[in-house]
Amino acid sequence: MLEKIKSIIEIIAFFAAGSYFIYKLIDGWGLLNLSMELEAERQKGEETDLILIVLKLNKGDRGSLELQTVELKCEVENREPNIVRIPLIYPLKQKSDVELQDKDMETRIKWDKIDTDRPRLHLTPGESAQYSHVFQVPCRETCKVEAIVVGKRPVSIRFGQWRSSISVL
Repeated sequence: MLEKIKSIIEIIAFFAAGSYFIYKLIDGWGLLNLSMELEAERQKGEETDLILIVLKLNKGDRGSLELQTVELKCEVENREPNIVRIPLIYPLKQKSDVELQDKDMETRIKWDKIDTDRPRLHLTPGESAQYSHVFQVPCRETCKVEAIVVGKRPVSIRFGQWRSSISVL
């Protein structure tokens, strides 16, 4: 009788622990440890200035992050904002064996073709990535640059969102 009760308690404990871990995966465990760094450098011109933006992403120590969207927005007062989607989160196509000549022993990339058959790029624990873009803005006008990253754990259905902004004088 005692053995039967012990077995039932062990089964209940096993299912409770399993349910907890499944809940944590669905809930987005490990998703919140991405840090962003946004840098800007202004090069002054006669009529327009160039703003060089560098966005650095550093993945923390828990779980992988599947990047869904990386966008930059440059806003100058009383003007329509300039929004740029960074396509670097998508894998590029590789040339097939048929397209490669016998002398080519390494993999070649098709720089202008996105590979929709492969998953988006992931940041694994401890990994970092850097993206850059140049905006053209009116001379001597202050602008605000914002970055947004949307991603999720590969096993989760919930998306996380990270934002950062910087003012450029």
